[in-house]
Amino acid sequence: ETICYEVATQLGRCASSAIINQSNERNASVIDAHGRLAAISVGIPQLLFISPLAVRWGLEFQDADHWGPGDVFLGNDPDYGGGHLPDYTVYTPVYDDAGRLVVIQALQAHQGDTGGKDPGGFSIDADEIFDEGLAIPALKLVHRGQRRRDVLALLARNNRLPSFAGDIAAMIGAAEAGARSLRELLVRYGEDMVRAAINLNIEEAERRFRAEVAKWPAGDYAA
Repeated sequence: ETICYEVATQLGRCASSAIINQSNERNASVIDAHGRLAAISVGIPQLLFISPLAVRWGLEFQDADHWGPGDVFLGNDPDYGGGHLPDYTVYTPVYDDAGRLVVIQALQAHQGDTGGKDPGGFSIDADEIFDEGLAIPALKLVHRGQRRRDVLALLARNNRLPSFAGDIAAMIGAAEAGARSLRELLVRYGEDMVRAAINLNIEEAERRFRAEVAKWPAGDYAA
């Protein structure tokens, strides 16, 4: 959770978008190799589910997309795990010494534009998702630590805001910082201990949630 907080804070300090650094519309999360949410630093609570779903889609294609240490990915497509197009999820995998995927550092932030027909990506008369902007199921931004200039240029070209290139760079840098901290945990405590801690965190969250729901009186609830 501390790593997630540090990742979200770094993004807030580096991004120029007021949506990110003042409205705090950002969430950092740690997701395990099975796509389960293990830890999170909440910026906007109702958006905390976005990163795990986008990452789960990417996980399905980790072999075909040649995942490896130093890679960074992006997804925003609601049909492939995203929330809505402005919510970009950037994520990077972390491996143990044997090359096995252990955790994924993810970071979600609302971008100020999506390249759709109307600025900001909110088109009240949109007939389809293509009116709203550039839909990205999963895209590799960094390969083995090297920025993909062509991909980043494509994203920047399809965004109206001149600050976008810096904001996406801030997301990449913050996610990479979290991955380094997670890697340090693996080295310090070992992958078995980290996996056990993740399992304990998930099990404890489920236990507490079930106990809370059990307190609700029986009946019909409308909202």
